[in-house]
Amino acid sequence: MQNIRILSKNIIEQALSWNVWRALKQYLEIIDKREARILAALAEPVSLNDLCAMGLIYGKKFLVDEWVRAWDALTVRKHLDRLSAGGIITCTDGKYLKKSL
Repeated sequence: MQNIRILSKNIIEQALSWNVWRALKQYLEIIDKREARILAALAEPVSLNDLCAMGLIYGKKFLVDEWVRAWDALTVRKHLDRLSAGGIITCTDGKYLKKSL
């Protein structure tokens, strides 16, 4: 009986581990898709307010709700900070722009 418990525990731990990695992969894919949309919008210099008005995170149709607008703006800002820290975009005079490769 002890061996069955150990085997069951190992199977459960492996299953949980797989689900965590799969969930993490899906989460990272969402980040990549959002950043791709933001980068596409940064072909020309754009202000933070203009980026937020585009609905790049949750979609423009959801921006009618002030809470969604706030979360959208916060998320856009976090992505901009990440992209800037990675040297992928620049910010000059309050306008963000994708660096050319």
